[in-house]
Amino acid sequence: MATLPAAGYISNNARSEGEIKVALEDIRNFIAQQPGGSGETTLTISAGSITPTQFAHQVDTEGSGSTDDLTHIAQTNLPNGSLLLIRNVAAGRTVVVKHQAGGTGQIVLKDAADFSLLDPADYLLLKRQSTQWEELQRFRRADAFPGGSSGFRLLLDRDSAPVGWTRDTDAALNDRMVRIVTGTRTHGGSWTIGGLTMAHTHSIPGLSVSRDGWGTAGTDVAGRLLTNMGSGPPSGSTTAANGITTGSGTSGAASTSTVASDGTWRPLHRDLITVYPAN
Repeated sequence: MATLPAAGYISNNARSEGEIKVALEDIRNFIAQQPGGSGETTLTISAGSITPTQFAHQVDTEGSGSTDDLTHIAQTNLPNGSLLLIRNVAAGRTVVVKHQAGGTGQIVLKDAADFSLLDPADYLLLKRQSTQWEELQRFRRADAFPGGSSGFRLLLDRDSAPVGWTRDTDAALNDRMVRIVTGTRTHGGSWTIGGLTMAHTHSIPGLSVSRDGWGTAGTDVAGRLLTNMGSGPPSGSTTAANGITTGSGTSGAASTSTVASDGTWRPLHRDLITVYPAN
C-alpha cells in the first residue's frame, strides 16, 4: 500500500539520500493509485473477492463463468479514502456486486440492493471508508436508463427490453391506460361502458296571431279566425285590441335514453411495454 510521506519528511536535513529516494518512490506509487495514474488492468474474482492495486480495474468472473458474485474487495493496497472504479470484462460475464455481505471489505450500495455489471460500459465508483467500500455513483451504458431502485418502471415504445432491463409481463398490466394523479394512487376502472343516462325535453314555441274580429261557426269570412265554437275567443285565450294572442309553453314529458355496453370497444391506441432495471 503506497502512502504519502509525512509533511516535512523530505525537507528534513536529517534525511539520507537513500531515505529521500524511498520517499520519492512512495510518492510515485501513490500517484499511480489515483485516477489517471495507471492504465486499467484486469482482476479475476476468487472466492467472491478481488484485490485492487490502483484506481481502475476490469473484473472477470472466476473460471470465466457467465456470472459471478463479488462480495468483498480487499483493502491491502489502497489506503482509507481511496477511490476505485470497476467494470466487467465482457457482456457475457456478469459481475453481481453484492450489497453488505458482511465483514472487512464489504460493499455498501446506495439503494441497499445488489448491482449487476452487465456490460463493459457499466461502471461502479466506490470509495474506501474505513473497513468497507461505499458506492459513490453508478453508470449504465448509453442505451439504458438511470434507475435501479425498487418500484422503478419505464414505458417504452419497442417490442423488447434493452440490455440491463427486464420486460414486465404481469398480465394485470394488459389493457391499462395511464392516469396522472396528484393524490393517493389507485388502480381500477373497466372497459365496460355503463351508467350513462341522457334526459331531454320537447318544447313547442308560443303562437301569436292577430285578426280584425271573430267569425261565427260555419261562416267563412275573409280575414276572420274561424273558431268552430260560436262567436268569441276560444276558452283560455287572451284577447287583445282587434285580435288575440295565445300563450307559449312546452309539450311532452321528459324522456331518458341509455347506452348499451360493448366490452370489445377500445380507443385508438399505441401499445407500449413496461420495463424495470435488471440490477
